[in-house]
Amino acid sequence: GTDSANVGLTSADFGLVSTQDGTSFELTNGVFGLNVANFAGATASSTRVSYSDENSRIDSGRVLNVGPLSYSFADEIVADTSLVTVEGFAAEVGGFVDLSGDLGFSFISGDLVAVGSNVGARLGTDSIYVGVSGANFGLRHDADGTNFELTGGVVESSLGGIGSFDAGSVTVQYSDLGTSVTAGERLTVGSLSYDFVEGLGSDAIAGFAIEGFGLTAANFVRLSGDVGIKQDGSKLIAVGSNVGASLGTDSVGVSLSNADFGLEIDGDAAVFALTDGTFGANLGSFANVTSDSVFVEYTSSTGSVSSGDTLNVGDVTYTFGRDVASDTVLFGVEGLSAEIGGFATVTGDVGFSFVGDEIVAVGSGVGVRVGTDSANVGLTSADFGLVS
Repeated sequence: GTDSANVGLTSADFGLVSTQDGTSFELTNGVFGLNVANFAGATASSTRVSYSDENSRIDSGRVLNVGPLSYSFADEIVADTSLVTVEGFAAEVGGFVDLSGDLGFSFISGDLVAVGSNVGARLGTDSIYVGVSGANFGLRHDADGTNFELTGGVVESSLGGIGSFDAGSVTVQYSDLGTSVTAGERLTVGSLSYDFVEGLGSDAIAGFAIEGFGLTAANFVRLSGDVGIKQDGSKLIAVGSNVGASLGTDSVGVSLSNADFGLEIDGDAAVFALTDGTFGANLGSFANVTSDSVFVEYTSSTGSVSSGDTLNVGDVTYTFGRDVASDTVLFGVEGLSAEIGGFATVTGDVGFSFVGDEIVAVGSGVGVRVGTDSANVGLTSADFGLVS
């Protein structure tokens, strides 16, 4: 690397062989060091530095003896190798994520490059977190700054009483201001390579996104969609604009799709809400179901939120539109209108719940009309109960 960005090893064991054909050397059993802006606390369980020019190679296990000193090469070094292999790597990146895994580093055309195929990233606390393991990883540091990306892998999470993600594809991206990467750009270190899935522009980026996530939230609703996630101090925040919530089963239930979504967890205090989506109902003889607005709200026993409170992840923002007190579990529909079995039309504000294998709805101030516009009988401002 360079004075400003480098990876290295100190206090290591060393062996070198130089012949008329070329030079090979290796260092092992030293102290790992990483100097890259915004990377802090970098450690490794083992590090190996290996080099050979294009006409030189070393067999694994070869032993060198010089006086009382000896060195045994840990692995084969093939021709044309310039590689720092790091196992058990761990570092915290700019207050954004903790990285871990096995990496290969090299210095190519003035850039510090790292590639890995079994890398993890995690944000949050020991008890509340979201992460990915077994991911593919590529990093490039040039004179303008650092870019890295993780893709693939398995999502891991613990969201307290809300539950855990059980599906989803994770992409983690980081880019310093002023540096960029094009989609498809390939990094190669030794036998490993990484192709950037998405381009990273010159704006500063620190993004942790889950596409196609699944989450059965607090035994209440099934959530799905795409979200961006960040850590803000002790808080874990998620925001999305294409999220769905379903209550019930495939054969009977209500749902909200393409909704705006906001979630905040701070220890035991948890809140989430969905608004401004498309309402759907599968309730047997209900037909022509419409609504004015639908909101899904959850708060833990210590969680609450005020109208106007705002969450943001990157350039996506969610603003809570209502005060939500603690211990709220609500799938609410305002301005519901539905035809029931060709018999009556029901209108009003209703809350839904899923109890056992039944959808239950309760409302007050509800109206029902039997008949046509010109001839009907009805009831207004009524109490309402439904089981489906």
